[in-house]
Amino acid sequence: MALWKKIILGVLIALLVALIATWSTFSYYIGVLLAAHSSSVQSLKSEVADKFTTGTYTDSETGLTINYNLYVPEDMTSDETVPMVVFIADSSSAGDYETTAPLYQGFGGMIWASDSEQAKHKSAVLVPQYPEIILDDHDGYTMTDYVEATARMIESVAGENQVDTNRIYGTGQSMGAMTTMYLQATHPDLYAATILVDGQWDISTLSGLQDATFTYFAAGGDTRAVTGQTEVKDMLSEAGISYGELTDVDAQADSSELNTLANDMYSDNYKQNFITYTKGSVLPWYVPTGAEEHLLSFNYGYTIEAVRDWLFEQSK
Repeated sequence: MALWKKIILGVLIALLVALIATWSTFSYYIGVLLAAHSSSVQSLKSEVADKFTTGTYTDSETGLTINYNLYVPEDMTSDETVPMVVFIADSSSAGDYETTAPLYQGFGGMIWASDSEQAKHKSAVLVPQYPEIILDDHDGYTMTDYVEATARMIESVAGENQVDTNRIYGTGQSMGAMTTMYLQATHPDLYAATILVDGQWDISTLSGLQDATFTYFAAGGDTRAVTGQTEVKDMLSEAGISYGELTDVDAQADSSELNTLANDMYSDNYKQNFITYTKGSVLPWYVPTGAEEHLLSFNYGYTIEAVRDWLFEQSK
């Protein structure tokens, strides 16, 4: 082949590779955007938006303030108490944003206040919004004073709103999962149970999870979250603790199939449970296989009804 033809062929191949890489990145972020603005998320937002009020907690120990969204059932009697779900979002809503930013980003905060969920599980819902990223694991393990202030905020809001403190439930995705698992490990009396969605933290600080009750989700293609799951499983096994586990689960399987799988796992009555989705199954059809799954996995941590039902069955 003539030299000029080889040069042209090489340029065309390079352009094709660049185009494929660009499309993969572009389609991934389009997928993230569409997931946050899907018809189901927007429908849920329309249903619950007016149910929440906003408030501000001022921490007496640090002087820090945390804005939050709060739903409390309107039909409570003066002597009634209800459980409370605390959802902590990922870092995308941390910063100079509206207080409602973490509430509206997906199912994690809103689904608990839906009419159908409240009909089964009457509860309060608390969703904080932070002015900064409160902990991070990308360059070592770092956290700010907002993490410990969060535990005190939860206790304060619970005390002011007729919350059954034996049934406070934690959940979160990414940064929120990390915060929740750390608080559950270090504050054993804070949560009755948690749902942890695609997060991970320094295993040397998580020994308290050996006595905790949780369901821990990870997308198969989210290497960091899967590693986090594995480290917690290994810690439990080394302590002689058995746990429930579902692996290679199709995130987009029929809801009845997912509910059956979850109920079968919970029937063994393990305190610690793990659900790992099949690699690629959280990705929309237009996102190439092998794309980063972290941001696209969050809503799938909240769509299995049996998992939500399990949460409300737990009590300290």
